[in-house]
Amino acid sequence: MDELEPNVVEMNFKDVNDQTRESVMAISATCLRTGSGNVRGAVCIGQDISAITSERRRAQRLADGLNRLIVSANAPIFQVDLSDNIVIWNKWLENATGLSRDSTLGCHISEVLSPGSKKKFQDACRKVLNYCDAERFEVNLVNQEDQKITLLLTATPCVAVSGEISGAICIGQDITRLKDLDERKASMMAMVSHELKSPLHGILGLCSSLMGDTNLDASRVGTSLSAMYSCANRLLDMVANIMDTSVLVNDKKMRMSKDPVQMKDIIQEVVTLCLSATSGKDGQPMLRPGVQIINNVKEPLPIIEADAYRCTQLVYNLITNAMKHLGIAFQEKDQQ
Repeated sequence: MDELEPNVVEMNFKDVNDQTRESVMAISATCLRTGSGNVRGAVCIGQDISAITSERRRAQRLADGLNRLIVSANAPIFQVDLSDNIVIWNKWLENATGLSRDSTLGCHISEVLSPGSKKKFQDACRKVLNYCDAERFEVNLVNQEDQKITLLLTATPCVAVSGEISGAICIGQDITRLKDLDERKASMMAMVSHELKSPLHGILGLCSSLMGDTNLDASRVGTSLSAMYSCANRLLDMVANIMDTSVLVNDKKMRMSKDPVQMKDIIQEVVTLCLSATSGKDGQPMLRPGVQIINNVKEPLPIIEADAYRCTQLVYNLITNAMKHLGIAFQEKDQQ
């Protein structure tokens, strides 16, 4: 009646016979005028939109429920728009990265990805936006403590009501521990390879010395054969040690042997082995020119109760590491 532009409003009408029941009407009002043109009231025309409103509310409840599910899901879920700006950042990601939802919404996804993951993510999203099947891909997130979080993600297109793609939603799982396990496995295999090669190099070096020297006396032959026998035993012990490691992974308990150990014999055995050991790369003696091994343990030491294999491994690692680093130092000095 103020002669403004007409608009449509929603109004709720209660049933006079059943107050719990109501109808939703879309009402449009138009001025009612006299013959002289003066406004004397308004005519309201309505449409019952109860069913439409009910469906709309049900859809809204469903959308709210899905949104709560995304936010509270125990998995990383986020959504980006067509410009790769973050529009959804769930609670799991907040806890994992320390980045709150408010601080990430509207930010470019590259701000939370490690440098090596940016291209992976862009390539995957490009496939999704072109309606191509995108395979699962790995990305690394960086949290506030600069710790790497590895996620295995699947990206799907986010389609608006109009049918147009408005972005991509990514759902994944945390595989950080699995990646750590892979790295540990690789480290363990490198260690096992090193430990297996050491006695093998000793056996090869001793065999080479026996075959190349025809003037060896019986005592030296016996000493070499004894060292070879010890090397073979070390290989056998290494296999047993690998089995012990599998037991350690399962029940978290390492079983150590309790043997009567004479350290003088172990030291002598290791020294003999190191003097004859060869390098696995070039077949040259491990003992480089300018380096000497001097065993000052001449008398038997008190017998101790210990794991004989691990005592041998300890002394062998100490001596071979010293030989390697001293050899490098002498070589650098000669080059200078």
